[in-house]
Amino acid sequence: MLHQFHDTFDPPFQHFRDILRNAGLFHKKWEQWPMPGWLVAFEWAGLIASNESGITVMNEPDAAQIERARPLRVPSPCRLRRIVGSRLYARAIADPVAPV
Repeated sequence: MLHQFHDTFDPPFQHFRDILRNAGLFHKKWEQWPMPGWLVAFEWAGLIASNESGITVMNEPDAAQIERARPLRVPSPCRLRRIVGSRLYARAIADPVAPV
């Protein structure tokens, strides 16, 4: 099974409006709020306010918030092997006697 690589964001600010719409539909049908972690993160970020009557949008996420939600990029295992291998090779050339 293959899975296409895509960036992940925590919280997913780039899907802010879609998440709120889907949460509202879910709440209307099931009378409970889904995705509480994301909704709380949106509230902590000052984007929404929630109370007994529902959720109110206070602000939209800006580009800086979206970028800060992107975790550090980790190289793929193949690229990581090349990076580590080249560093070990460089150390061995620089000091052939030192343990690698």
